This record gives sequence, C-alpha cells and structure tokens, in this order.
Amino acid sequence: TPVISFGHPLDPTVATLRINPSSGEFLSSGRFLDGDHSRLATLQSIEATGYGDIDEIRAATIIDDCASYFERKPYRWFNVLDRILTEALGVSYFHKTACHLDLVQWATDPIWKELPQEQQNRLLEGDREFLRRQLTHEGYKVVVVNGATAMRWAQAAGIVTWQETD
Repeated sequence: TPVISFGHPLDPTVATLRINPSSGEFLSSGRFLDGDHSRLATLQSIEATGYGDIDEIRAATIIDDCASYFERKPYRWFNVLDRILTEALGVSYFHKTACHLDLVQWATDPIWKELPQEQQNRLLEGDREFLRRQLTHEGYKVVVVNGATAMRWAQAAGIVTWQETD
C-alpha cells in the first residue's frame, strides 16, 4: 500500500460542524473559482471528468486542498468563528489547532433550507457514515456544532442526542 504524504499535516483538537459547504466555496457569479481565487478542489481543478477518475494522486490533491484551506482564502464567516474559538478555547483554524467539518459534503444551490425535505434527507443519509468515521477516528476533544439548524440536523443524522440543561 503506497503511503501518501500530505504537505499540510493536520492535528486539530477542536472541530466545528455545520450543515454543508456554501456554493460560494466553489462558485462566483455561476462560474467555478480557479487559480488564486480557488478555495477547494473541483473536478475541473484536478483535471477529472467525473468521480470515477479520482485516483490516489487526485484524492491526495483534494485532501491537501482541504488541509491548506485556511492558508488561502477561507470563506468570510470563518474569521468570526475563529475569533470565538481563539477566545473561548485557545484554538484557531489558522494555527491548525481547529478544523471544520460538514454534515453533508456537498455544496447546494439552492441553499440547504430551500431544498425539499426528501433531498435533504438523501444528502444527509449519504454522508452520515463519512462524518461518523471522521468524528470517531480523528480524536477531536471538542466538536462545536455551529447553529440551531446544524444542531437539529446533527441529531437527525444520529450523530448526537441533545439534552436540555440549566
């Protein structure tokens, strides 16, 4: 089995969790971000015509893009959340002591809340095990679920059962 070395090792202790990526992570005015404007890998950026073309080298490129995300042009809402993480927990996306996860790996257009319930359920079911593996094997000490909608969907996915406290 070949060993793939990623140029940006991650060992975060804290993960934040939201529902899914924004389409703004990939698109601007309906066009894919590319070059210096790119935030994350796309089929186009890894020169693949479909998901069946993703071999170990292209997979490594996708993972490397995710690992170096905060070194490039992170989506603007991460700056606010990073300040909260730094003040409250002493961790930062930008120092690789925090990372971000999504319940569903797919950006959607229209946005999540405008998707039909059936489509939301299908997307959530499709990515549930991937997220479960991430949460089980990555050794996070804290997972911050960001937002009431994400909290509802995390429970719907069977990832957590919330209990009200004082």
